[in-house]
Amino acid sequence: MPADQRTFKTKLELAREMVQADLDAGVEFDWVGGDGFYGHGLEFGQALDEMGLSFLLDVHCDQPIDPFEPQLGVPERTSTRGAAPTKRRADVEALRVDAYAQQLLPCQWQTVTVRDGTKGPLKLAMHVRRVWLWDGEAETPTQRTLVISRRLTDNKLKYALSNDDAITTPIERFAYRQAQRYWVERAFQEAKSELGMSDYQVRKWIAWHHHMALVMLSLSFLVKERIQKKRPTRC
Repeated sequence: MPADQRTFKTKLELAREMVQADLDAGVEFDWVGGDGFYGHGLEFGQALDEMGLSFLLDVHCDQPIDPFEPQLGVPERTSTRGAAPTKRRADVEALRVDAYAQQLLPCQWQTVTVRDGTKGPLKLAMHVRRVWLWDGEAETPTQRTLVISRRLTDNKLKYALSNDDAITTPIERFAYRQAQRYWVERAFQEAKSELGMSDYQVRKWIAWHHHMALVMLSLSFLVKERIQKKRPTRC
């Protein structure tokens, strides 16, 4: 196995172990989110499925999807020359998620207000539907919910896959969860600029863990202080 594939597999295994460790420790959470690294492929999502956890994982723009459930089968032999086909194929070719988004009509988007921002309410145009994924090896295609959001300010698109049902889950919940990644990135940015998260020189993992633990404790303290000192908004 190439080194980059081993690294990819190792990171996914570590992520799965971290989630399982949180469950074992009694940590309460409603869902699991992740960037395109963890949303790529089926491995991490299937692991979360097996744990009985709800998730919304970002995916890259070249993520292949099937808007309709594909039928799998070994194609018939069309020539007497060469070996007969033995590998299963889908009856339709998968579509890139960005190509799918370009085909959407204005009526297929729904505007959702996510939260209040410093420049006014944050509104996203949302599209949610049921799709299928197949890696060419699994016995059956995997059903997922495709979540696409578009910022109204610059029309930037963001793609994600979830295991929550596209019909029964409110679209506002998908919009909220997809927008929460902003706070994750904001926390890292603040930890690096204000608390020296990236300023370390260590030789052993235990020292790195100590540094990160102190940074997270410090950031937690600052957040609590800001919440307590926040002045109520005057009408």
